[in-house]
Amino acid sequence: MRTLKSSFTSYADSTNRPLLHRKHEFLAEDDPDAPKYRRLTEAEVRAGLYESPHLIGSEEGWEPELVRCKRKLRGRRLVRRTTST
Repeated sequence: MRTLKSSFTSYADSTNRPLLHRKHEFLAEDDPDAPKYRRLTEAEVRAGLYESPHLIGSEEGWEPELVRCKRKLRGRRLVRRTTST
């Protein structure tokens, strides 16, 4: 912030928005949401979703990795994907 300049980018209309993983690392340890996000990250790691980090930085990369690992997100929970979904 030496120049005190900032910029703003909106991805609201993007078809391939960037994603933020490991959200708990951006929260203070005493943040009440930190344990929820830590558990989510741990579940994602166990499921193998971080094996190819270069793929999961956007929606278009994340969705196929969820399918490959037979998982889907339900709120802040990672659950097994059934064959019908």
